[in-house]
Amino acid sequence: MTLPTRRLLYSGAMHSGAPLLPDPRLPDPRLPQDRRPAERPPRRGYLGELFEGATYRHLLYFVLATPLSVLSGVALCLALVGVPLLLVLLGVPLLLLGGWCLGLLARLDRRLGTALLRLPLARPAALRPSGFWARVRARLGETNTYKVMLYSVLKLPYMALATSWLLLTLGGGALMIALPFLLPLYPELNIPVMVGERTFELGPYSAALLGACGFFLLLLGVSGLNLLARIWMIVSYGLLTDYGENASAVREVAALREVAATVAYAGSLEETLGRLLRRAQGATSARSVRLGVGEHSALSGPPFSVPGSLQATNRGRDTLSPLRNEQGGDGQLLSLAVSSRGEVLGTLEAVYDHAPSVREMQFWAAVADQAAVSADIARLIDQAQTRGSEQERARLARELHDSVAQALYGVSLATRTARALIEKNPVRASESLDFAVSLADGASAEMKALLFALRPDALEEGGLVAALSRLAEMLRLRYSLDVSFEAPAEPPLDIAAKGTLYRVAQEATHNAVKHARARHLTLRLVPLGEGWRLTVSDDGAGFDPSATRPGSLGLKSMHERAALIGAALGLRSAPGVGTTLELWVPLPDTSLVTGPVLGAQA
Repeated sequence: MTLPTRRLLYSGAMHSGAPLLPDPRLPDPRLPQDRRPAERPPRRGYLGELFEGATYRHLLYFVLATPLSVLSGVALCLALVGVPLLLVLLGVPLLLLGGWCLGLLARLDRRLGTALLRLPLARPAALRPSGFWARVRARLGETNTYKVMLYSVLKLPYMALATSWLLLTLGGGALMIALPFLLPLYPELNIPVMVGERTFELGPYSAALLGACGFFLLLLGVSGLNLLARIWMIVSYGLLTDYGENASAVREVAALREVAATVAYAGSLEETLGRLLRRAQGATSARSVRLGVGEHSALSGPPFSVPGSLQATNRGRDTLSPLRNEQGGDGQLLSLAVSSRGEVLGTLEAVYDHAPSVREMQFWAAVADQAAVSADIARLIDQAQTRGSEQERARLARELHDSVAQALYGVSLATRTARALIEKNPVRASESLDFAVSLADGASAEMKALLFALRPDALEEGGLVAALSRLAEMLRLRYSLDVSFEAPAEPPLDIAAKGTLYRVAQEATHNAVKHARARHLTLRLVPLGEGWRLTVSDDGAGFDPSATRPGSLGLKSMHERAALIGAALGLRSAPGVGTTLELWVPLPDTSLVTGPVLGAQA
């Protein structure tokens, strides 16, 4: 059997049972606006109930529900008579006829109660498997079947009690009120009453007193009518709706919360799907569940097999099908498509001994959607890792080519020159060897800096001050810069802030060497206010910040890194006077504190 669309399957949850019994005097928020009753006016003293429309709706309900209760009793008797006669062929039609009549009368009671008692008694129709006997077994396994039977058992005596009360109070009170007005028209109604040797007849005063007693008896009957109606509202809401059937829903909601946390798990997709299934299965009555997404699969419960023809039929569809298990018993297979943006990624299959409820199918539909989200997250992570690896390899290749490779080439040229001059001009050969040694030292320092930057735990192990010290030493050896480095202590910042400081320092010093052609450079990391300030200044060519092209990737990257950690980035520069870059990073517990005013924003 093909299930409704996923959206319709979800929409049934909107009409599932309420956790609390609503106040019958208040409009239920689940009813459409045009069916909500008007707000109840305030009571008007002791006679208020006589003028309320609810009183007459309750009276009409009891008048109409009384014959329905008789029919429900007859249908229940048919069903009960059919049970001991199941061994005889006559018992089966009696049981089925009685059950069908009970269901039909329960639907009529729901409509009648919704219209006259103003209660939301509608119950979403259950989805049942195809096949006559499968539907019968599903019906017998539903809680609603036995709640309707209990409702029918209680309804007949309760309606008999309500009818007796109404006849005694409302009928008797109305007769006592009408009798004084009927006596002048029909004197024969004034029947003498003999008590011993004395005879009593209704006079004007006694007739008026009888009418007043009838009026108070009528008031008592109206109050009892409304009380009986409110008691029956509680019974009807408890037995005709899915009220009280929410224990499984509570477990499912808790499982969905755990499932939502599992989606963010950063392990392998198979492990994520396995944890998702194990947490979800505990909230349902499924015997076994299997989830397959692409080449990844997970199983919770004993293994099971599905015929290939059934798998091909269920592929990309939401279905509920009968399944013959290996032990020869019958079961039900719930198959749901795991899809994302219209693309079918896999299938979720759950095996049940009996047909699952609508709520459980809604729950598994939500789990299937969570599995699709997990697959999307895993795919995005793989793409990001692949792209990040490619970008990092390209950056490393550029760094090696621009620094280490050129330095090694210079070492090679210098040593060859020294070898050629070692006999002819030893002084120049010695100078060439000294130059080669300086190039080799610079290349070694730059290689150490590159290896340090590639290690994800380098800042955690060595600290930011050690990393900046290596960077300064590399600049001295590799580019023969006059570098002034100052960092009095290791800043108490998290690893993300330290990483940003180091990357910005790398980018700023790279710009000073490659573009500004600086000879002197200052690198300082000192505390300032509620944070730490990094300063990189040089005596290079400088530039006009206001004339910087919007596509300047270095400055844009530094601004983006600073924004991610809530830092403030400032830049001061002018042609011919060098450049000063300042980055202020707040302490972890002062991220909301306004930072100092740095240089003009680039």
